[in-house]
Formats: sequence, structure tokens, C-alpha cells
Amino acid sequence: MSDLIGTLTSYVPTLIAHRLAVDPTPIGEPASEQFPAAVLFADISGFTALTEQLAQRGPVGAEEITHLLNTYFDQLIELITNHGGDIVKFAGDALIALWPATDESGLPATAQLPTVTRQAARCSLVARQRLNAYEVTPGIRLSLKLALSAGEVLTMHLGGEYGRWEFLVTGNPLVQVGLAGKHARPGDVILSPAAWALVDEIAVGSPLLAPPQSADVSSNHEPREILLRDIREPLVSGEDVAGLSRTRPVLPAVTEPGLKAYIPGAILARLAAHQSGWLAELRRVTILFVNLPDLDYSMPLEQAQAVMRTLQAALYRYEGSVNKLSVDEKGVILIAALGLP
Repeated sequence: MSDLIGTLTSYVPTLIAHRLAVDPTPIGEPASEQFPAAVLFADISGFTALTEQLAQRGPVGAEEITHLLNTYFDQLIELITNHGGDIVKFAGDALIALWPATDESGLPATAQLPTVTRQAARCSLVARQRLNAYEVTPGIRLSLKLALSAGEVLTMHLGGEYGRWEFLVTGNPLVQVGLAGKHARPGDVILSPAAWALVDEIAVGSPLLAPPQSADVSSNHEPREILLRDIREPLVSGEDVAGLSRTRPVLPAVTEPGLKAYIPGAILARLAAHQSGWLAELRRVTILFVNLPDLDYSMPLEQAQAVMRTLQAALYRYEGSVNKLSVDEKGVILIAALGLP
């Protein structure tokens, strides 16, 4: 695999890399796929204080922020991939990872969902042990808030305006990790009821307190999120988990257009200029948060494609860039920026 293909592959989820390994033809039509998976949401706590402190130092501070976050994220990424996870989204100072439940041939297999959920739970506990209250610079510590769920996940490939495609991951597990994450404090690992049901035989946890009693008394009897405290089975060591990793396939040069379709133009321009080492900078930009509450796993693919294509066309007309599509209990949020290079 060439250096360029290796670099481009590092910008996309392993799910997309495997898709191109099977068929290197660049995507030309919207597509969707549904499969069972464990979903982990990892949110870094302390990032705002770090940014405020270092931003006062101007460009040097921006470089330092990049270096410190890379150092922290590198360790988290390695833990997730070594435990078989696939990082599918970055959301500022947070990330979303999937553990697809598949059989030996790579096809969806619900029977494997308990196994991958337990792997994700083990990964969460190791991450908490190694990266909580982690001092990245004197006086500044970063911690993790972790939320885990499991169930049917839907992925969509949407857009195509000027050849740029967006990868959307949605489904009830994404909603559940959003809800569970709201209960998490730094150092917590919170499991949704669906995830806890898959690990309770080997796990130690305690239910979170129910909200104050409301007029709808029945809601207080619904399953609650669980604070995960320990796994009764020994945690898997770094050497033992090597075989669980979802290794990225070795892609041929013909996959270059297919990879570029998922990478923002601002990044492609840097890579074309041989600036693969990202240059941190302070830049005045305008940010748009567009809430799309109806764009979820119940929306037909054709309708979701129409929404995304319309948004892309409007943004690109004014030289905007789609930064990401994120999902929580409020639905899909499109984050766009105007003023990037």
C-alpha cells in the first residue's frame, strides 16, 4: 500500500476501507447498511480548560493543543482498535466507536452481539484506568466520560455533491449512548439497559438513581442506565487482544478516488501539498449547527439523500464545508464551517 493510500485510509472508518477492498469503484449512489453492533461514546473532560489556557498563547498555543490532544487520542485510539473497535466519528473532543457483530465471513451476526459488547465494556474499563485524570500539562488533567450501548445500527452514505459523500451512523444505540452520556461524570462508564443485559453475567454495576417521581409513574419502572464498576472475568491484556483488532485491509492504488470521496476538501488540499502533518492554526470561522430531528433510521434512504444533497448544495454555494454529521437523542446534527482554507 502506497504512502498516499495509507494516509487517505487513516481518515476513514475501517467499515469504509473494507467496503472499498471488496469493490474499489467510487460510490456514485446513496447506500445504506444495517447490522448489530456495540456503540461506545467517549467524551474528553477538561478539553475546554486546556483550550482556553493555551489559546492565550496564540499560534504556539494552537500547536501545543494539537500535540497534547494527539498524544491523548493516540492512546485511546490504540486501546479501541486493539479491543476490536472501529472509530467511525470524531465530534470535537469526543469520538464514537463501533464493534460490529459479524461471523467469520464478515456477515452480520446477532449471536455475536454479547461478545462484542463485552469487548467494548472491557475496553472502556481499561481506558478509564489508563486515561482518567491524565495530566497532559502542569495543572491540566483530561478525563474520560464513557457511555456504551448495543443493538441495530444503520449506516448511510449520503450526498455526492461535487463528489463529496457523508457517512452517517444512526440507530437506537446512538440515541441510547447520548442519553447515557448525559449521566456520566469524569471517570464513569455508563451502560444503557440494552448493553447491560448483554454483560450482566460477568459484570459488576449499580443502577443510576431514577429521576424524581413524575405524573407518569410507569416511567419510573423502566430499566435504568448502569454505572459499570468492574468485569468479573480478567481484563484482556494488550498482548491478548491483538487478535481482536479489526485490521484495516491493504488497499490498492485504484481505491484513491473512493477514499477521497469521504475526506473534506480542506484536508485533501493539505495532502496534495504534501502537508500530511496537520498544521494547527487559529482561524476566524463561522460555524453552523443544523438540527435535523427527522433524519433518522426511520427515514427512507431517498428522502435522507434529498435532504443531504440540498444542504450540500447550499453550503458549497457559499464556500462552506460539512464538518460532520453527529447523532444524539435530539436527532442528527450537521456541523458546517465557513472560512476554512
